[in-house]
Amino acid sequence: MNFLQIVFAVVLAAAMSQCDDSTSQTDQDDRSTAIGQSLYGDVATKISNGEKVSDSFQMMDARIEGTDLLVEVGYGGGCEPHSFELLWPEVITMIYPPQFNVILIHYANGDQCEAYLNETLTFDLKSGEMKLDDGTIKIMDLGVMNGSNSEQILYPNAK
Repeated sequence: MNFLQIVFAVVLAAAMSQCDDSTSQTDQDDRSTAIGQSLYGDVATKISNGEKVSDSFQMMDARIEGTDLLVEVGYGGGCEPHSFELLWPEVITMIYPPQFNVILIHYANGDQCEAYLNETLTFDLKSGEMKLDDGTIKIMDLGVMNGSNSEQILYPNAK
């Protein structure tokens, strides 16, 4: 899949208020907002050239439930607010099934704490800036790239 087609962005802010060495799960229901088009071309070029575009994090899973993209992530921190930005293509590759590739970027805000935090990020694919229709969401092949290390999770034929 070609990750150079991604052009839009969604921001998800996660605030952790205290530093400790425990694992935590953060509720994401009200922290996902669409911000419009992004500079994906620049980000994709930097990634392909091996440049750093994201703070380190791991992706454990990516899936679609209903019209939401859920991405399970883990990262170090706990003392500063973290945010994630989802970059997505302006257009979907028009083959069957449609291909939709996104890049997830993490901003740790200089957090030096060592707790390992787990979150399930939620991105609404139907409303906001993405505005994908139910039919496309149901059949599309989805690829999610980790902006910190170029790893990919593929979710074919989302139901």
